[in-house]
Amino acid sequence: MPLRLSVAQAAERRIGKPEPLIIRIWPTQSGCLVEIGGLHTVRIENEKVEADLAVLVGKMRDCLLSQKRFASDPIEIICGPEVKWD
Repeated sequence: MPLRLSVAQAAERRIGKPEPLIIRIWPTQSGCLVEIGGLHTVRIENEKVEADLAVLVGKMRDCLLSQKRFASDPIEIICGPEVKWD
C-alpha cells in the first residue's frame, strides 16, 4: 500500500539542527595531535607547522565531504587538559 502524505504534511518541512563536527586536540612532546570527526588524525609538529596545517585543511575538507556537511555546520573543539595556547 503506497504511503500518501496529506497536503499539510507534504508542504511542511522540518530541518533539524546538525550535530557539531567534533575536533579533538591532544598535546604531544613536539606539537599536537588533531582528530577530525572521528575519521582523520593529523599530527602537527612544531618544526613544520605550516606544512602540517595544510594537511589538516585537506583532511578537514575530506571529512566535510564524506559526512556531507556544510561550512555553516557547527564545530565543537575539545582540547586535552594539557593543550597549550602559545
